[in-house]
Amino acid sequence: MTYYNIDFSLLDKTIKNFRIKPQKILLQFPDGLLGSPLQSVVNFLIERDIEPVLSADPSYGACDLPLNQAKMMGIDHIFHFGHSTFAFPPPSEFKGKISYFPVKVNIEFSWNKILEEIIILGWKTVGLLTTIQHVDKYKFENETINNSNITFVQHKEGQILGCNQDRATKIASSVDGFLVIAGGDFHASPIVVATNRPTLRYDPFNETFKLFDEQFRNKYLSKRYALIEKAKKATNWGVILSAKSGQFPKDKGSRILNMLKRKGLTAIPFIMHNVNLPHLSNFETIDAWIITLCPRLATDDYIRIKKPILTSRELAVVLGDLSWDQFITPKTGEHLLTIEEFE
Repeated sequence: MTYYNIDFSLLDKTIKNFRIKPQKILLQFPDGLLGSPLQSVVNFLIERDIEPVLSADPSYGACDLPLNQAKMMGIDHIFHFGHSTFAFPPPSEFKGKISYFPVKVNIEFSWNKILEEIIILGWKTVGLLTTIQHVDKYKFENETINNSNITFVQHKEGQILGCNQDRATKIASSVDGFLVIAGGDFHASPIVVATNRPTLRYDPFNETFKLFDEQFRNKYLSKRYALIEKAKKATNWGVILSAKSGQFPKDKGSRILNMLKRKGLTAIPFIMHNVNLPHLSNFETIDAWIITLCPRLATDDYIRIKKPILTSRELAVVLGDLSWDQFITPKTGEHLLTIEEFE
């Protein structure tokens, strides 16, 4: 069984630091924490005579805060669990207080098994990456690691998001491959694409490994290339914007619209709260789509929509502002899956 650790002393300290004790607090949890972790926080607040209000919409990260719900309910305090502010600073338009609480996973890593897999791969220098749940679990005073002949390196704490591989791209040129400690493939699969370095995923929940190699990267890129080529025939473009404040890069949307219009193409902005790709297929006059928010909607869910859906970096290839070779070999620190702006 997996146990999730919530730092209740941090919750208590946060509440005591408020100038006025709140009567209500809006709680937001990702799907995996909606059982006992959520209930334990509810009980904690009730014991302190604070009414918990639960945001029941899906939570996709720190970019997706329930600001409108807080405003409608007249609540000035949001407690967001399971994510940090990394890459998504708190929105300035919310005048209340947003507090972020990491939720750690009480699970041990099989470092001997990990090292065995890395030795088989022949890697000498390994980039170490993980999600926020595990950031504090791989300390380098680990005796097993120190006694190996493998060098582990990190950029900052090595935390990655599904939409941000910055911690990997910054060190890609100095490693033989990456080790990603995370459940499932969602966080690991983009690393090989963004860095062109093989990536070994270790899932600590079931102690399984999966290698994302050059073959995986080439297959991914061939699919994106086909969509880009198809999109070159498009004359009527839909630019998808998010109504969520943390996913609404207003300036970026304007730049993309201008990029298309300068090429003599029709560009129409579409704004949505929750992006429903099958629903967008009903707009039959649109030839191709550009996503301005999470790039994974384009790269992972493209089969759910009839027309090509691209990231803005891929749009630069369509418009001739970026060659395919430049696209697949980004400079250090650039993102293949996330966005580089082109004027």
